Amino acid sequence: MSVEMIDISTLKEWRDERISKHLSSHEALNYFHDMVMRKAFSSALNDVQSRFGSPPSSYTWFLMGSCGRHEQAIISDQDHGIIFAEDTNQSADYFQRLGELLTENLNELGYPYCDGQVMSSNPKWCKSVDQWKKQLDEWALEESWDSIRYLLIFFDARAIAGDRSLVKELKRHFFELIDEHPTLLKRFSDNTKRLIKGIGLFGNILTKEDDPYRGYLNIKETGFLPYVNNVRLLSIKEEIYETSTVSRIGQLKRNTQYMNLKQYEKNFKKLLYYRLLFASNHHDYEDVHYLDLKLLNRQQLHELKQILKDVEKFHNTVHRLF
Repeated sequence: MSVEMIDISTLKEWRDERISKHLSSHEALNYFHDMVMRKAFSSALNDVQSRFGSPPSSYTWFLMGSCGRHEQAIISDQDHGIIFAEDTNQSADYFQRLGELLTENLNELGYPYCDGQVMSSNPKWCKSVDQWKKQLDEWALEESWDSIRYLLIFFDARAIAGDRSLVKELKRHFFELIDEHPTLLKRFSDNTKRLIKGIGLFGNILTKEDDPYRGYLNIKETGFLPYVNNVRLLSIKEEIYETSTVSRIGQLKRNTQYMNLKQYEKNFKKLLYYRLLFASNHHDYEDVHYLDLKLLNRQQLHELKQILKDVEKFHNTVHRLF
């Protein structure tokens, strides 16, 4: 498919026809998402180039959230930003236009807008390298919950188009900030300390009590997020550049202090498996966060219960380090 010769509606048809063929594994699904997003980016860039010429500066487009961590479900919202090298008005205007068109195109393709506006269309997430560094500095110094949340979101950044070294340069700056302000680690820990438990006092799995997900487990809040957040905390502490939770665990296990992460790695992979197993039941973005326990057999329920118990143990162990 020639990106330059197609419109977004044609690309959406191509995506919708093929995505079901990439549900054989979590890796296959996420590589497909990457392929679609690269096509969307190339299409947007071609459109902007046809009107305003070639990019005035080197740049990178990067993903964050589950996209950045390569952990997307069959339906995923947007989390992305742009870094450009030259701090000029011309570059800022050019890449702002690109970010706005790209964000609109992704929404049309089936990737909903981010409620928190973490998208390239937002000037906060579309900046020059120098302006990005200033913003990271400001977030590090601000005494606000949101500033810490933004730093944690940025840490999951993964370059997908353009000059990938720009993301790495900002990640180095991120770690320099940690060295300069070691109390940031405690603030990161405090930001992610709240744990939504999936297991009740009597060992039962806690499910939603209201429609439309009555009897369903919120697998995102009780399973995925605790693993993602705590592995991210350890990765920041150990200055690990990897973005996916599994890759981060792989790096952490090289340190004898974290050899016990093997079971948690298995648990996280199993959660990805369960979400993918029932992907055909997901029709909108909210659906992917819930697991219908009626679809699980006795062995799977037992396994899920143990995973959720391990989540609490892992969470408490990690936060004691901070």
